[in-house]
Amino acid sequence: MRAAFYNRNKLENGITAFMERLVERGMRTNKIVVASANKAAPIIWAVLTQNTSFRPNAA
Repeated sequence: MRAAFYNRNKLENGITAFMERLVERGMRTNKIVVASANKAAPIIWAVLTQNTSFRPNAA
């Protein structure tokens, strides 16, 4: 997640947009990395337990 934070300007996806909003709010780096990991964890868990591929617009 830390690598995604430092390379967030190179990618356009939901997590990097989320990180950028937190940067604009003045949140510190470590807090942003942990918040992003907490946001990604349930998504990763669902993909692994349901044995499916990731569908970003599924909801």
